[in-house]
Amino acid sequence: IHLQGTGGGKSFSHGVIINSPVTTNDGTITLIGIGGADAAAQYGSYGVEIVGTVTAGNGKAIIVQGTAGSSTGLFNAGVYIGVADALSSTTSGTIQVTGIEGGSGTGILMESEGSISTLTNGGNITLITNSLDMSGTSAISTNTASSVTLRPYTNGVGVDLGASSNTLGGPLSLTDAELDRITAGTINVGNTNSGVITVSAAINRAVNTTFNLTSGGTVDLNASSLNTNGGILNI
Repeated sequence: IHLQGTGGGKSFSHGVIINSPVTTNDGTITLIGIGGADAAAQYGSYGVEIVGTVTAGNGKAIIVQGTAGSSTGLFNAGVYIGVADALSSTTSGTIQVTGIEGGSGTGILMESEGSISTLTNGGNITLITNSLDMSGTSAISTNTASSVTLRPYTNGVGVDLGASSNTLGGPLSLTDAELDRITAGTINVGNTNSGVITVSAAINRAVNTTFNLTSGGTVDLNASSLNTNGGILNI
């Protein structure tokens, strides 16, 4: 299944809207959307809005890429996820979500009970964005044999573990509370194209987790701690 769309030139002109179940038994699902292009619009637009479940079977992948609208108003995000099991794989398939910022807002916005999961049978999950906002009880989960990767969209943009603000253009910031809602055997942060990775506040894992921090710049732990609860920390 391949769905692609571009919003019109006004507020709430979402590129792709998923509001009912989309399922494959043996096929990749690709969703690509671009929000409305009117920079003067009072409110923003989502590139891809997911308020219905998207499920891929038989080890097939889910690929989502959304670009937020040009508006500088509220309600602007590259990818919006607002329902439980919004993206899920039943048989070890991978999930990749790329959220690209627009004139305001965030790259990826997860609200309420919005979740991404490959928990049942595993499957790596990757989020690529300069800003991620996980509010409510939103969650990202896979099993202990799989990984969750979080990295900036733009080369040279850094990562701040502990920061509570989401700044347009980065760094990609995640609080300890947000990281607590990410379940995986391994969490990968950044890649060789990422900027400085900073741990600006204490990060404490509730369970044993391997952490890989990868940067094209430096990794600054400052005076803060990153407690992996017995897991391996690779820098």
